[in-house]
Amino acid sequence: DSGGARLHRIQGQESVPTAAADPWAGVPASVMQQIASKTIAEFSSWRQAQGG
Repeated sequence: DSGGARLHRIQGQESVPTAAADPWAGVPASVMQQIASKTIAEFSSWRQAQGG
């Protein structure tokens, strides 16, 4: 909100096998797309429930 308080938390976890030194480098684009899709779907659902 305008005062900086959290309005809603979206959280989740995905596991991908990787041996990369940088864990983010081991995340395939397809998994990032799945994460993005889930995030948008949950946000949209929350917004609709709020009347917005």
